[in-house]
Amino acid sequence: MYLSTLLLNLKLPRVRRDLSSCSAMHSRVLSGFGLPEKDDPGAEKPTQTLRERLDVLYRVDWTDENQPVLVVQSTDKPDWSTLPQGYLAPMGDNGTNIVIQDLTSQLDAIELHTSIPFRLRANPTRKVPSGLRPGRVSKHPAREFLKTEMDRFQWLQRQAENAGFSLKRNELDEWMVVEHQDGWQRGFSKNDHGEHQQVQQKGVVYEGILQVEDKERFIVAIRKGIGPGKSYGFGLLTLRL
Repeated sequence: MYLSTLLLNLKLPRVRRDLSSCSAMHSRVLSGFGLPEKDDPGAEKPTQTLRERLDVLYRVDWTDENQPVLVVQSTDKPDWSTLPQGYLAPMGDNGTNIVIQDLTSQLDAIELHTSIPFRLRANPTRKVPSGLRPGRVSKHPAREFLKTEMDRFQWLQRQAENAGFSLKRNELDEWMVVEHQDGWQRGFSKNDHGEHQQVQQKGVVYEGILQVEDKERFIVAIRKGIGPGKSYGFGLLTLRL
């Protein structure tokens, strides 16, 4: 797996547009992996999207200086030379505005019961019965953001159990996890009739310490992501190894 870190140029209008629309940023991220081939009317439609086939996950982080940083994980190595001119910020003191890491050796070295600092931008939601959303036409089930911090934390615990890790407590028996509110984001998706409809999602960022309980399931969860909304910048679990 590869992890790309790109420092974006906030002065460029295209960057600001992509940051304001989760669907625009989704398209921008996938441009680093080649555009999908045009549909052949006689060909069988693929069962997976380009993002799913390459296990592409991403999120946008912000530095203390309010600098946007695009973080992208994928099974194939991306080619970011396709980005528009000026999309990346001018090179800083370290002489680079883009870093691509091969995570293979780091992930292979993880041992059972290892404690690791993590960061996760997530979309903690529950499915809403279709009858509660009259007139909604979509191939995706409606989801409702969990309103209380306790509900969201319990959601995270369930995700952790399924993903082969647990959340750590400190010596005072306090959870070593902090939740940061991430606000609403907007974009567009296609419904079952091929029509564009607006999507609106809210996220949170979790930072803390996890413990690996099942390495095989843990590595799969890192590759596949955590929770819903992976096409729109949620689900990427990064580790500080």
